[in-house]
Amino acid sequence: MVGVVAVSREQYNPWERRATLGPRQVRQLVEEGVKVIVQPSKRRGYTVKEYQEAGATIQEDMSEASIITSIKDMSIESLIPNKTYTFFSHTIKAQPHSMPLLDAILEKNIRLVDYEKLTSGPGIWPASAMSRFAGIVGVLNILHGIGLRLMAFGFNTPFAHIAMAHNYVSYEAACQAVRDVGRRIAEGEMCVGPLTFVFTGAGGVSRGAQEMFKHLPHEFVTPDKLPEVAQHGEKTKLYATIVDIADDLSRISDGGFDEKEYNQHPELYQSNFAKKVAPYASCIVNGVYWQPGQPRLLTDADAKTLLAHDPNAPQDLTDIGEDPILPRQLLAICDISADEDGSIQWTKYCTTADEPFCIYNQDGQIIKSGMTADGVLMCSVDNMPAQFPKDATDYFGELYLPYLKELLKTDANSTFEEYQKAVCPALENAVIATNGKLAPKYQYIADLRAKSTSQNH
Repeated sequence: MVGVVAVSREQYNPWERRATLGPRQVRQLVEEGVKVIVQPSKRRGYTVKEYQEAGATIQEDMSEASIITSIKDMSIESLIPNKTYTFFSHTIKAQPHSMPLLDAILEKNIRLVDYEKLTSGPGIWPASAMSRFAGIVGVLNILHGIGLRLMAFGFNTPFAHIAMAHNYVSYEAACQAVRDVGRRIAEGEMCVGPLTFVFTGAGGVSRGAQEMFKHLPHEFVTPDKLPEVAQHGEKTKLYATIVDIADDLSRISDGGFDEKEYNQHPELYQSNFAKKVAPYASCIVNGVYWQPGQPRLLTDADAKTLLAHDPNAPQDLTDIGEDPILPRQLLAICDISADEDGSIQWTKYCTTADEPFCIYNQDGQIIKSGMTADGVLMCSVDNMPAQFPKDATDYFGELYLPYLKELLKTDANSTFEEYQKAVCPALENAVIATNGKLAPKYQYIADLRAKSTSQNH
């Protein structure tokens, strides 16, 4: 195998420390005759020295490479014409903030491969690697936030000993810390509760979140049992339920559900989440994939009831007395999907690793600092796996490598028809732009943009 691949320095934000390939994958490619250029960075989880020892060429200039890879999107100025780029582009829903980047990609004749659409092929879906770690990190972060929030309400709980994910040196270290907290809960140190956790979705995000949660003493129940355990459960364990679309949605006309019909006509369905599930949740961990036009789990209007303040709970948290009362059942939401104004409409912006929390109140106002304001604690960091940079890089790199090897057979200047013949169906499906235009499957992006423009005028 021959060719040149470049691993770009991540540009998304200061907390993005992942890479598409770790030293192990670089070594494998080099041994197979591929030149791997790695742009230098002192921010990455893996050091320049580790990449050098694996055989990478460390240099700023990536123009020799036919394929340039990164995790997150890149600046318009850094794009080199006539190359194949692979990254999470955030373009398939015609997200407004990503449209200038897409325009530049088209103008520069770049072939864009988006990991999000690699859904089958020679390896497991690479995006599932990041989905899993997004769930893992999301649970760590929201448990940390709940610990701080409960402290503000007057409760010193074992959750106060869980840190933000990036404070742990590895995934295993984080698991051990959560197990230690779990032991304290099982021994009766949780002075508030019972606490209930709701996991939405059935994909990698939800599974990863449950993976970390299961290190705590727990009992999973069906959604219909949530009201009972929320009122009569024990404090020596946590309760959880999983809500998928079949549990949540019902046909407006007769209450039935047909997944095929829903995918084709989401307007015929309604969500029952705000009435049947959310009132009994202490924490919601959201991992659903949502598209415009689909029913939302929570709307802004739902805040009026779900975030109503218990009249018996204190308004002033400076002196809560010896027997504190929680202001409401719903304490926190970790929106790992991080769709602004999406399935959880209360997510108005994506938080960051250095400012991971905000509070959303009954009137739709957002308080961006502190833990004492009235409302629900929100966490919606959109690059959570970056908080475990080495683990996430290794896991992603192993899944991405088979696809990358296939891409090395192609050239960005070849026709899309030639590209289709050279690669697996997954890589065909994942091309958003090619030869200066949107790929056939993604022509709808232009229609979404036109619709959005007309609505804004």
